[in-house]
Amino acid sequence: IDIYLAHGQVLIEIDAYRQAYDLYTKALINHKANTDLLYARAMAAENLGDIASMEGDFKAVLAANPEDPVTLNALGYTLADLTTRYDEAETYILKAIELNPNDAATIDSLGWLRFKQERYNEAEQHLRKAFTLLMDPEIASHLVQTLLKLDRASEAKRVIESGLRASPKS
Repeated sequence: IDIYLAHGQVLIEIDAYRQAYDLYTKALINHKANTDLLYARAMAAENLGDIASMEGDFKAVLAANPEDPVTLNALGYTLADLTTRYDEAETYILKAIELNPNDAATIDSLGWLRFKQERYNEAEQHLRKAFTLLMDPEIASHLVQTLLKLDRASEAKRVIESGLRASPKS
């Protein structure tokens, strides 16, 4: 399983998402219920734009471990980002926050959900907290987009500058 996961990660790193997806599918023939392989295949499916497969694999992981905050967050974030199923996304994200309340990625997900719901003031609060916890380029991007919706371009510029200092190659 570790070799499949490592091989798949190499394929993901070179943007060979279809090959990674197929590799994980092959591995799952002999390791049907392995949640690490299911999670990895779900992420490959997301990169392929195959939301149905991604969702199926994430839900299989959650069937085995319904208290997995990483998978709850991944499913919730993807539903918020790539669909309009915001109520369902919120259920997963809030459960992930309940299980892991100080996780920057999960707080970012809640902020991004609020952005997608056009609740920009709430989005800003969550995204600022997430960015304080982790100066990640994706969190910075979400915060910048939110500040722009709030007509606060000068603040958005400062977040971009902070983000570039933290991740100059982003």
